[in-house]
Amino acid sequence: MTTEAPVQQAPPVPVDSRPTGEIIVDEVNAIIHGVIILGPKSRNGHQYADSARADQRRIINDAHGGIIVQEGHYAKPAGTTNGYVTNAYEDGVVNRGSWHLNPEHPDTGQHIWNAKNSPQSIALSHEYHKEDEKSKFIDRKMVIVGIRRLRKFALMPGYDGGIASGLNTRIEGKQKMEKRRRTAIKTTEQLRERYPELVEEILSTRVEECSTCTEHEKNLAALKLERDEANEKLAEIENKEKLELRRAAIAEEWKSMLGDIDLESFPEATDQEKAIKKNLKLTEEYIESLVSADPELVTARLKERAELLLPSVAVIEGVQKKKAVRVEQAEPPIVPNEKKETVVTGSQFHF
Repeated sequence: MTTEAPVQQAPPVPVDSRPTGEIIVDEVNAIIHGVIILGPKSRNGHQYADSARADQRRIINDAHGGIIVQEGHYAKPAGTTNGYVTNAYEDGVVNRGSWHLNPEHPDTGQHIWNAKNSPQSIALSHEYHKEDEKSKFIDRKMVIVGIRRLRKFALMPGYDGGIASGLNTRIEGKQKMEKRRRTAIKTTEQLRERYPELVEEILSTRVEECSTCTEHEKNLAALKLERDEANEKLAEIENKEKLELRRAAIAEEWKSMLGDIDLESFPEATDQEKAIKKNLKLTEEYIESLVSADPELVTARLKERAELLLPSVAVIEGVQKKKAVRVEQAEPPIVPNEKKETVVTGSQFHF
C-alpha cells in the first residue's frame, strides 16, 4: 500500500485562473494554471468518454487539498512529490487544472521556467488502478466510461507531452543513447566478462547438439557424394548420346550433298581418282572436329568441301562415260575356228 505524503493547503483560486486553451503561470505563488490533466485518448491507448472526464473533475474538486503530483508512476518515495492539482475544469475535449508546486522543492524553478517557455509540453498523467475505473466495449474498442478514484498525478518528462522543456528532453535522450553505446556488448570477450555462466551454458548446449548431429551430418555428406557421382555419370552418358547423334547428323548431311555418287563403285585406277575418292569419304577425325561447332558453320564447311570435289568428280564420270561408249561401238571379238572369207584386192590372194 502506497503511503501518501502530506500536502500543502491550497490557497484560494482566483476566478481568472480558468484559462481556455492556454497556460497561465503565477510565479509568485508557484502555481501553473491550465495544465492538461486528461484528454479523450492517452498515449498508452486508453480512451476516455465524456463521463470519465466528468468523474475526474468531480473527484479533484471534491478532494480536500487536491491530488498530489509525484515524479513518476507507482511506488515512488514520498520525497519525490511536488505539490498537488486542484481546480479541475473542462476545456473542449480535455480537462485542465491548477498545479500548485512546492516553492521549496529543488525542481520547482525548472517547472516554472518550462511552463513559461514551452507551455505546449505541460501535461500530467493521472494514476489509478484497475479497480478504480469503469470500462466497456464501444464499437469494438475498450472505453473507460467512469473513474471511481484518483490516487495521484505523475510528472513524467516526455509523457503525454511531458513536463520538461524540449531542450531537456533532447538532452536526456542523448544521455540515454550515450549510456547504451558505452554499455553495449560488441565482442565475444565482453559477453564472456559480463555473462560468463550464460556463455558456458550456450557452449555446452551447442557441444551436445553437435555430438548428436555429427552422425547425421556424415550420412548426409555420404548421400550428397553419391548423388553428385550419379549426376556426373548421367551427364556423361547424356553427352555421349548427344555426340553420337551429332556425328550421325553430319554424315547424313554430307551424304545428301554428294547426291547419287556411289562411293563403292567410284573408279580408282589413277592416283587422281584415288585421291578424290579418299576425300569423298569423311574420316572420324574430320567429323570429330565438326561435332562441337555451330550447325551453320558445319554446313558451310561441308559445302566448301563439296564445291572443291564435285567438279573433279564430274570430269571423272564424263571420262568413264566416254570409255563406256567406245567399248560399245568397238568390233566384236574374233571367234576361234571360224572361217573367214578373205577378200582379195589387187595382187592379194584368197586361200
